[in-house]
Amino acid sequence: MTGSIPPGIIQDTANRRFHLIGIGGVGVSALAQLLLARGARVSGSDRSLDRGVILPIFSCLRGLGVELFPQDGSGVSERTDYIVASTAIESGNPDLEKGASLGIPTLSRAQLLADFFHSCRERIAIGGTSGKTTVTAMTAWCLNQSGREFWSMVGGFLRNVASESCPGNALFRSGADQIACIEADESDGSIVLYEPSISLIHNIGLDHKRIEDLIGLFQEFGDRTRGTVCVNSDCRLATKLSLPVGRTLYYGTGLEAEIRASNARLERDWSEFDVNGSRCRIALPGMHNVSNALAALAVCVSAGMPVVEVIGALGEFKGVKRRAELVGEVDGIRVIDDFAHNPDKLAAAITAAKVSCRRLIAVFQPHGFAPTRLMREELIEVFSRTLRPDDILLMPEIYYAGGSAVKDISSRDITDAVSARERRARFVRSRADLAPEIGALADSGDVVLIMGARDDTLSDFARDVFETIARKRQNC
Repeated sequence: MTGSIPPGIIQDTANRRFHLIGIGGVGVSALAQLLLARGARVSGSDRSLDRGVILPIFSCLRGLGVELFPQDGSGVSERTDYIVASTAIESGNPDLEKGASLGIPTLSRAQLLADFFHSCRERIAIGGTSGKTTVTAMTAWCLNQSGREFWSMVGGFLRNVASESCPGNALFRSGADQIACIEADESDGSIVLYEPSISLIHNIGLDHKRIEDLIGLFQEFGDRTRGTVCVNSDCRLATKLSLPVGRTLYYGTGLEAEIRASNARLERDWSEFDVNGSRCRIALPGMHNVSNALAALAVCVSAGMPVVEVIGALGEFKGVKRRAELVGEVDGIRVIDDFAHNPDKLAAAITAAKVSCRRLIAVFQPHGFAPTRLMREELIEVFSRTLRPDDILLMPEIYYAGGSAVKDISSRDITDAVSARERRARFVRSRADLAPEIGALADSGDVVLIMGARDDTLSDFARDVFETIARKRQNC
């Protein structure tokens, strides 16, 4: 792949043909929409199409004019100007090989996004190992409600705007060269490509990389920020970074925070708190979402928005799909779908779900062998600490997305260790066996929490679990 974007692409995308590999992914599909908004012609391929898995994003993209292909090289032709691929695309991909045979330049998805980002007057980049999608979505929604001219790409689908015709992971308002608001991803190291005018470091915790590597990435991210760096004062590792004096804005719950939450009230479906003389209420559960709202407040205030205006917009925010998303409720049994996959996110999701919950039935599908191996001890610790004696943890086998992987760890390694710590945990090899089992287990007052990342069929599974429970309750 090229290390930088050839001159002229950002300023002249009109009628150029871009082929995006892995277009079903939330980040790549958002980039496709940005290219379309700039007048480009866009096609894409995805392995899900090869497997016959029809994702909702595909019909949205087709409706926007994107031509979709299986990942077999058929979407690349002499008319293709550029191929765009992320670091997740392995060498030997048929689209890449076809492009190479035709001499078509291949661009890095991250670098192309960075070049679009740097073409804007004001640049907001939101980082953190947990919560950055929700914070970016909150910030984008506040910018949208303020009437400011901006564009934003989010690593999830905003419930406020998502529909059959609009995916909800990219927001645009006319004059979009004024403000850009994006997630800065540390998992692939692309966070260091950006030079924001406003940045946010929400937290630093174990996920795809070792802590010492993450600290280095976030330090460079802060160093590259040209204006205000917003930092979560409740995150010990984030506060240890060497950040610019006079340009660092702290938010959190401690007295040192300039944007500080106090008197928080946490309910099953909402949270509220005092902040800088006003009361803020959000339609999201959990203290982690209070922290997310504080982060969005810090960013928006740094961008010149009054606190009261931001609070008003946050009150209208409906959340992001697969973030504590209620699938349904029947006979006092609730089924929740959540993207949680690292220790901090799992702890936050479980803690929020336990509010007003008699018993929690937690289902967690790990998202890859390497991340599970890296986080093994921390996963065991978080389940042992957050689950109560009557709660139940069910784990299917680790999700395998294809490609090269050393399969020397299993979900059973996690459940056996959690069971040894006197918590109810069980390995269920086939996920297909889980829905009927949960249907038999669930009773009034229970919450069934489905957690995991990368596997786009998890939401379908969550709906299947709910429908199985609903049928059983109707037959009782």
